[in-house]
Amino acid sequence: MAPGDLARPRRSLPPLAVVALAALALSCAGAEAAGAHPRVPRVRSARAVGGAVAVRALAAGADQTCALLGSGSVECWGDNGDGQLGDGTSRGPQSCNGDPCASTPVAVRGISNATAISAGGADSCALLEGGGVDCWGDNLHGQLGDGTSRGPQSCNGDPCASTPVAVRGISDATAIATGADQSCALLEGGGVDCWGDNLHGQLGDGTSGGPQSCNGEACASTPVVVGLSGATAIASGGGDSCAVLLGGRIDCWGANAYGQLGDGTSRGPQSCDGEPCSTMPVAVAAITGASAVAVGSNHACALLAGGAVDCWGYNFAAELGIGTSSGAQWCTGGEWCSTTPLAVYGMASATAVVAGGDHTCVLVAGGGVQCWGYNSYGQLGDGTASGPQTCYWQLVQCAKTPITVSAVAHAVAVAAGGEHTCALSGAAAVSCWGANWFGDVGDGSRSGPEVCSGYPCATRPVAVRLAPTA
Repeated sequence: MAPGDLARPRRSLPPLAVVALAALALSCAGAEAAGAHPRVPRVRSARAVGGAVAVRALAAGADQTCALLGSGSVECWGDNGDGQLGDGTSRGPQSCNGDPCASTPVAVRGISNATAISAGGADSCALLEGGGVDCWGDNLHGQLGDGTSRGPQSCNGDPCASTPVAVRGISDATAIATGADQSCALLEGGGVDCWGDNLHGQLGDGTSGGPQSCNGEACASTPVVVGLSGATAIASGGGDSCAVLLGGRIDCWGANAYGQLGDGTSRGPQSCDGEPCSTMPVAVAAITGASAVAVGSNHACALLAGGAVDCWGYNFAAELGIGTSSGAQWCTGGEWCSTTPLAVYGMASATAVVAGGDHTCVLVAGGGVQCWGYNSYGQLGDGTASGPQTCYWQLVQCAKTPITVSAVAHAVAVAAGGEHTCALSGAAAVSCWGANWFGDVGDGSRSGPEVCSGYPCATRPVAVRLAPTA
């Protein structure tokens, strides 16, 4: 099976590109609890560290990764078939196993004042100084938020923007989250707006049949208001999104066939296109004291007070970290799952959590990184793609409890994509591991450095080739 394939097409695997910047999360914890929404201050010029580019944050999508630089500019690498690298092309600058790509970072055009970044299925977004949002990449479902779903360009036959376009009507955003085919913005005052695909109610506006149609599918090509207030953090994934609320509760909305809403069911509360869903936010059961949430393809996890992590949803590759891939329940979607949060085994020192396609990672106190879940392409970073265990009727490699990523120390941020993961150590060292079919690991290779399940990969972190400063 190719990376991303498990009886489903590669492009349908929607990772969540959630960025976890531990230093920021720790410094803002008190402000979030008080209901404030601090904006990340812009560093006015890139700071050279030993001749390397200063990096402030990372975001990983299906097969692309982006780095926010100290100057406020953004560089991306990986798959570029839908213009998701933002460099003005969708046919290069290279070819990775027959697909347009960049195996080392390229500059996103026209972005110079970003304060945060996010990456999704085949699109990426940047939060700008002043609260605006720009997005680029695939626009088949209106996920660029510019009021169209037929352009502004065409990337290999699909509507797209190969350079950033402004999301309409967003001027007071404090955070962004990009999922498979939808994005959301956290606004000053605690409101949330979302745009893009709405087939499974993932926009949270009470509908799954509109408000528009984008190339035959329910969508919103401009932001709509999610039915909640008091949000302090957001995350978006495969077909659902979640928000941390004042007091540490979590609400989620969207698809629910695998219990990914965490409300104790996988049969509703509604039906969207024939599948269980909620078109409005519902409360995740028994979560209190959460400071952050991460959403993957079909699972979600919460960072709790004291460094514990709870997860819920799909568990076919042990992405819940509970020591099994054959429980705790059997969901409506026909897979093992948990419809309510369960504690990740042995986790008590996490400072940030991110969710990829079917794997999960945490930054732990002291700067280490631990991961669990799907590992057939080395995305757990322990030097193997052959375990340490097997999941899903012994068909895929996995880790059922957290394992330590090799050779990552002093990390301050981690980002998880479809089948790859990246970490920022200090202010300048970015490393990635996992699937490398599209140049995902950013080290300049397109056919290695290793082979996992017949595909290019890196089972240990490799250095991303960021350009040195002048």
